[in-house]
Amino acid sequence: MSARAEDPSVTFIHPASPSGETRKTAEVEMFSDQPSVLGWRILAVPGSRITLRGKVFQAASSLAVPLKDLGFEEKTTIAEGSVQAEARHSLVLPETGKPAVYLVQWQALNGETPHAAGTVRLRLSPRGLLTPLQSVSVMAEDDLKPWIPVFERDQVKVVTLAHAERLPAWQGLLFVKASPAMLEKIKSQPLEPGQCLVVIGDLPGMRETMLMKPAGRGRLMVVPASRCKDFPSDPALQRLIVEFCQSAS
Repeated sequence: MSARAEDPSVTFIHPASPSGETRKTAEVEMFSDQPSVLGWRILAVPGSRITLRGKVFQAASSLAVPLKDLGFEEKTTIAEGSVQAEARHSLVLPETGKPAVYLVQWQALNGETPHAAGTVRLRLSPRGLLTPLQSVSVMAEDDLKPWIPVFERDQVKVVTLAHAERLPAWQGLLFVKASPAMLEKIKSQPLEPGQCLVVIGDLPGMRETMLMKPAGRGRLMVVPASRCKDFPSDPALQRLIVEFCQSAS
């Protein structure tokens, strides 16, 4: 049966997408025992009343039985004069002490009529991903201050360096924030063996985290500024930084 103009369109908003990318099926990484906000974008005629229902399953279980305490229902209404709204749900999954996978099966209803459905795959990581780093240096930038308690929580020693217009002398792993002009200079600056540099900044056309080969024998990673605020709750980015540092040793 073909869709009618008044039928709603409902898609999942991927939380790691800087452009608010939407999709019906997605995989999301999150930490156990920490709220993760899932969102859906709804396109429908004004006045539509949309109910979004979700069931949570443990992917490793041989029994397809939803976890009753984690099921949810969110209601939203498309305001007059608008054709778009968002439904959001904060989900907290229990601490398992090891990686785990859960599935969220969702369905959107216009009144009581089903119109859209999809699945979100949740990859759960335990705390302590950053512990192998042991120690890091962090430039005293406002955007990097929320990173410090995340390192300390994972028992990583943090050395805070005063803000400067040029890179300081350091060994190991250094985090800095840089303007596009400063980032261009950093790219051409030789890095010594054992120096790992993570720069929060943007280059033309860059959307994802990039590993770059600078002059010298050190290692350089550039993280888009849009992902800076996500670091405390982003297992994928934390894991990538650990692997980046370990590959240089």
